[in-house]
Amino acid sequence: MAHRNDAAINLGQLQRKVRLVMGIIFLVVTIAFIFIIPTSSLGFWWYILLFMLLYQGIRFIYDFSTGTCPLMSETGRRNLTAFFAVHGDKVEDPSLAKAIKTKSRIALVKSVILAAFLTGMIYFLDL
Repeated sequence: MAHRNDAAINLGQLQRKVRLVMGIIFLVVTIAFIFIIPTSSLGFWWYILLFMLLYQGIRFIYDFSTGTCPLMSETGRRNLTAFFAVHGDKVEDPSLAKAIKTKSRIALVKSVILAAFLTGMIYFLDL
């Protein structure tokens, strides 16, 4: 049974808002960090921290936009509604569970690629 992309979500409205706020916070901290790197004598290894900050911020934004949580999609859960949600309802439909997992994995890969690209661009252009 094929599912529309709108049905393949596992985050509730409150969790989506939390992901958006966390993504914005991580990206603001990242932008501040970008301005600190050139003005100090921080070495190459600080760019790994920059990558991790960018990755988390981008991943939270992707979680918000796709409505999926990678960890919960791998465990087959959905309807995460509480602020600190750790458990959700079990997804009974295997095709829906597969659609949620696929959507979540694509968001993870996009997050890594975009964070690596932006970190490399900042490193090589000395922004």
